[in-house]
Amino acid sequence: MKFLLLLSCIPAICLIACGGGLSSGTIQKSEESFLKFKGNSTGVMIVVDDGIPFPYDKKTDLYKLKPGSHSIKAYRDKQLIVDRTVMLDNQTIFEVDLP
Repeated sequence: MKFLLLLSCIPAICLIACGGGLSSGTIQKSEESFLKFKGNSTGVMIVVDDGIPFPYDKKTDLYKLKPGSHSIKAYRDKQLIVDRTVMLDNQTIFEVDLP
């Protein structure tokens, strides 16, 4: 009787020992940083890294960029109001004041 009990427990012990493994890993956040504009945003056009100008949209709170150095220019009525070069770190938000 004890032999049958032992014999039925061996497969269960093997399944438990082999089935549950230790898993480990690291979570790495994607490389991205953000720009946030604040201030007088009426009629503002924004240019990032001499790209295509786009109008500032109050509904879009954050603009996503890759970390690194970026040139930021803002125009109001075709007049330059902001001309900055900023260094963005990973997972940071950089605020740009619009006069």
